[in-house]
Amino acid sequence: MAYAGALFVALTFILLLKTFRLVEKAPRVMDVSTRAFRDLRDPHLDDDAKEARMRVHARGLAGLFAVIAGGTIAAVGAPLGVVWVLDAAGVLSMDRVLDALSSWPVLAGGTAAMVAQIWLGKAAAHGS
Repeated sequence: MAYAGALFVALTFILLLKTFRLVEKAPRVMDVSTRAFRDLRDPHLDDDAKEARMRVHARGLAGLFAVIAGGTIAAVGAPLGVVWVLDAAGVLSMDRVLDALSSWPVLAGGTAAMVAQIWLGKAAAHGS
């Protein structure tokens, strides 16, 4: 039963990552950072202009942090919350599910599923 709970947590986590489009948002952090460094090195901008642009970039990065961190917390918290409720109801053990989640078979399977999902996503993007 613990491995069924672990499978539920892992699959729900992956589903929520996709639903919240968190993986697609991550490269935007690098884009904003790259633009910020370009603006800092731009010899045509004076210090006031650079400062104004850094504020815009900082707000953008803070927003991305909030979205990515909040989405990740929700993607982890939602399935674990379900397991917690099931544990309180005596249906399964939260401790055993957490032990199963940290076992080599689940970690390897989860990693393989994530890699396959990314690979399939890239293949579909290149095919269209």
